[in-house]
Amino acid sequence: MKTHHFSVRSTLLATGIAVALGLSQTALADTASDDLEITAGLTEALTLSCETALSFGITRLETGNRGGTTTLTVDPDGGDITLGGDDTNVSAGTGQAGTCTIAGSSATDGATVTVTIGGSSLESADVSLVADANAFSGLGPPGTLLNDLDVSTFATNPGSVVIDSNGGATFNIGGTLTIPAEVTGDNLGGYSNEVTVEVDDGFTG
Repeated sequence: MKTHHFSVRSTLLATGIAVALGLSQTALADTASDDLEITAGLTEALTLSCETALSFGITRLETGNRGGTTTLTVDPDGGDITLGGDDTNVSAGTGQAGTCTIAGSSATDGATVTVTIGGSSLESADVSLVADANAFSGLGPPGTLLNDLDVSTFATNPGSVVIDSNGGATFNIGGTLTIPAEVTGDNLGGYSNEVTVEVDDGFTG
């Protein structure tokens, strides 16, 4: 009889475990779904193209120590050259204002554009010219580089560059070339340089 009671108790225990496992296996997980919309847009980025060079033309002058520096200022409006400083026996050539075009701006119509040259403001930018055999047809490079042949005091026309309703703008760039007081015959020849013009339309998106 003792053996019989032990057997019954074992059977009851095994049945309880089977019932518990059966309840666990029949539980259901909750699920839900909805549609996700995905959009993407492409538009033209802000671009700047400077296709017309700022040129001070070919200047004729006496060599030697001329007593003072000479300045040639190209008007950004029409490209005319104005002589300044010591202009004795100095003859200016034909000037040309540089021209740049902005496109693809997302700024509002009439937004003012900030123009910088070489990372500096127009008023403080200063660029030294270097020898260039291809600056002017028929004019070779100087035998000796003329130091301090600099362009500064840049200006634009219009004075305030603004974005139009098409997201663009066109402006001219003028500046002042300073020729040192002493120029030797070996310094004569073609000069040029390239600078980075940068525009900021103020748009932050």
